[in-house]
Amino acid sequence: MAGKVEFDANSDVISRIHKAYPRLSKQHKNIADYITGNLEKASYMTINLLAENTSTSVATVLRLTTLLGYEGYPEFRRALKNSSKSALTTLQRIDMPGFESYSFESIREVLRHDMQNIKDTVDELDSDEFDRAINAIKNARTVYLMASRTSSFLVEYLAYYLNLLLGGNVKIANDGHKEPLEVLMHATSEDAVVVLSFPRYSAETVKAIEYAKKKSPKIIGITDLTTSPIYSLCDYVLLAKSNIISFVDTLIAPLSLLNAIIIGVGLIDKENTRRVYAELESMWEENEIYK
Repeated sequence: MAGKVEFDANSDVISRIHKAYPRLSKQHKNIADYITGNLEKASYMTINLLAENTSTSVATVLRLTTLLGYEGYPEFRRALKNSSKSALTTLQRIDMPGFESYSFESIREVLRHDMQNIKDTVDELDSDEFDRAINAIKNARTVYLMASRTSSFLVEYLAYYLNLLLGGNVKIANDGHKEPLEVLMHATSEDAVVVLSFPRYSAETVKAIEYAKKKSPKIIGITDLTTSPIYSLCDYVLLAKSNIISFVDTLIAPLSLLNAIIIGVGLIDKENTRRVYAELESMWEENEIYK
């Protein structure tokens, strides 16, 4: 393989394989073909087993992981696992290794996994992209929020705080009362659309954003990978790790990122935020909202 292929730090292993493939050696292409055709199986193989199944050597497999931008085989295998988990059905997730039956250690692992997702999200967050996304939200005439299925709960949370900070100019596209397209039909170039999409990616969300794009609002995507189906549709993308560990969607890191967005919007105009919360406190006290 002549020359070095440069990869986006957030790109997943399959994207890297596709990008590097034309320049791989015959042996490396053999390993790459095996991995893409047996992703779930390969993600749980030791380096020796992968070499054996591809009729290559450990050194050849290790060289491929380096060519793909990984520091070693452990990091490469973690990337393989993350890619394979995104494609699993909910039923398949139930039988993932380490979760065959109940144990308190498996519960600890859930918490550790969420902690790692937040750490990885922080480490890979693009500060310039974050700034652009925050300013697009703050300067929008109307902010439309879009998500489906479990991600819709995150949208409700985001809408609550943004409506306080932005004077009620926030609409949830999939609010249960109207079709998303009916809400988004009013979007213009003065608006912003924030869309959340995590595995298993909803076709409804993709369809809605494809429609919204025709209205020319700024589209801010919050998703997990550069291979997400909404990635290329957005003006700005913030990546939040959602590496699946079992049958429940892992949305802790995305929720943490939403907290950062809310605080970011609030700090841009701190005096307005102060006025909003002063009025809220007065209203809460007057109406005895809290004991």
